[in-house]
Amino acid sequence: MTAKYKIIFVTGTDTDVGKTHISSSLLQGFLLSGKKVGYWKPVQSGGKNLDLDVVLTSTKGDLNHFESIYTFEEPVSPDQAARKVGVKIDLQKIFQQIPNTQPLDYLVVEGAGGLFVPLNEQGETWIDFLRLVESHVVVVSRCGLGTLNHTLLTVRALSNVSTKSSSVVLSGENHAENKKSLTRDLPSDVKLCSFPRSSFGEESHDLHCKKLVGSLNEVFSLKGDNLNDHQKNLWRPFTQHKLSPNSPRVVSAKGIWLTMEGGEKLMDGVSSWWTNSIGHAHPRIGRAIHKQQQTLDHVLFADMVHQPALELVSLLKKELHEDLSKYFFSDDGSTAVEVALKMCCQHWKQSTGKVRKRFMVLEGGYHGDTLGAMSLGKGSGFHDPYHHWMFDVDILRPKLAFEDSQNDADFHSVESIQETLTNEHDQIAGFIMEPLLQGASGMRVIDPQWQKAIVVACKEKNIPVIFDEIFTGFGRAGSMFAYQQLGVTPDIICLSKALTGGNLALSLTVATDTIFQSFYSDQKSDALLHGHSYTANPIACAAAVETLKVYREEGVLNNLSVLMQSLSKMRNNIKNYSGFYNVRQVGGVLAFEIAESTRSYNVDTAFIRELASKHQIFLRPLGNTVYVCPPFHLKPHEVSLFEEKFMMFCQSLCHYQQLQKE
Repeated sequence: MTAKYKIIFVTGTDTDVGKTHISSSLLQGFLLSGKKVGYWKPVQSGGKNLDLDVVLTSTKGDLNHFESIYTFEEPVSPDQAARKVGVKIDLQKIFQQIPNTQPLDYLVVEGAGGLFVPLNEQGETWIDFLRLVESHVVVVSRCGLGTLNHTLLTVRALSNVSTKSSSVVLSGENHAENKKSLTRDLPSDVKLCSFPRSSFGEESHDLHCKKLVGSLNEVFSLKGDNLNDHQKNLWRPFTQHKLSPNSPRVVSAKGIWLTMEGGEKLMDGVSSWWTNSIGHAHPRIGRAIHKQQQTLDHVLFADMVHQPALELVSLLKKELHEDLSKYFFSDDGSTAVEVALKMCCQHWKQSTGKVRKRFMVLEGGYHGDTLGAMSLGKGSGFHDPYHHWMFDVDILRPKLAFEDSQNDADFHSVESIQETLTNEHDQIAGFIMEPLLQGASGMRVIDPQWQKAIVVACKEKNIPVIFDEIFTGFGRAGSMFAYQQLGVTPDIICLSKALTGGNLALSLTVATDTIFQSFYSDQKSDALLHGHSYTANPIACAAAVETLKVYREEGVLNNLSVLMQSLSKMRNNIKNYSGFYNVRQVGGVLAFEIAESTRSYNVDTAFIRELASKHQIFLRPLGNTVYVCPPFHLKPHEVSLFEEKFMMFCQSLCHYQQLQKE
């Protein structure tokens, strides 16, 4: 939220540290300085207006005050107090009702308890609130015994939240040694000051209040930079800026939900470019990332190895076919594909002494945006401006499934491909494909028996087969890996996207020992001379390790089956809508076209995104192909809600199309 005034959120490190006392003193100091201020405690336990009465008694002047949204008699934590009276504290409701009507300079918002006091049964805390609100945070801490640990832990927790600034106020009698220790150990950008709690005369109190505000004024008066002004400096991927100069700002994400600036909540219908399989902000992944950063953030992987990489290999060996035994780390999907190409080319040169330059690819295949990957995907239509830079490939027209019409002349027969392999196999370096499902070219579903037959034909001629499972891997196609449904194993597999649960960039190119052995030599020049500064970054590896553990321990694929059943139900219903074509579903993906004509990525479908957002879903169509592939580690009620909202969107889209024809 971007308020018209500055928000100061007051929290404490413990019970009875003086949050309300400091809130009152700040307010009084502002009033004495001629500022227009307001006070709000959205959640109050222990009695109605308990803290508001203290504030009103302690301040003099024109103070705006606002009623609590949730008030409980029990002096216990908010979640417990709410549970006792059958109420659910809704964090979004609190956020949406932040007072924004009065002409204020500052609004002091006092939390109930500390940062991690639970607000509801979902375990949401004031940390989650601060992720929604642009605010300054004042941490109130006691002066005496225990303050060092509690204060430093609280400030460290705030480092994970994008606040404007943080300050610490030591409430109570001055403790010089504690203040000295905190001055040394707190981050340099955290302001530290003291404020007494002893009784003193009115004049002395006002003096202390003005001094407190004066001490923190350099923090509070920081100019509120309007970040949206900087959108003109962004160059976003796959975006025509003349048609889409600005985009809405997302401020936080949790589970399936994206929270936008202003409080609007959207369900992530595309898993944030297909990366987020287990939902946003999974706490286990966050803890693993933080722990690893504190242990080993990065190291040169060419000369050293580390536990997260070794543990990741150990876990993936249990999921992949045993023939896939050599793991090469890189940074993203395009790079994983580039590595696979180099493996194939160098494999042939070093194992036979002959050069093979040709790769077989599928029409519509998309393998990334680096030069080699673009060459493989020249039949996708994404890379036309760069054709003169690309190497030639043999493009096979695949047999499609779930199409309303496709005759035999529209795809290469298995027999014709076998004939090509018989005559020209000694020129072909490798064959690459996306198993079952081509993502970027419009969620095209390939006939699995046709694909399997081509793979078998290549293997009969010892041509390395590369499976690009950057999109389909880790459950998206309905099994842990799509190749498992084809019943054949590739020689090389490329993995990325959901590998880290959508948290950090990481990829793997995993090859057979046969491929690896052609690089195993006494000559340094025979090595795979490829690498990146952040190869096998330990933090990214730790995120991947924890992601795989979540898959295994939390039944992610079982939850996927629930989503698949829901998508199948939606597919059967959508097939009856006029104006929707080629309705299909594979695993956790549902797609259809909204025009009978050939798929085209280069059409403006902003109206689809806008229509979907009205039904609380974020979509990014692939041209005239509408698709959903939400996170699949969802609770049953979330799956039902997504189904309800998406079907409402489809009805609206159908109605919109009918109006356009009239």
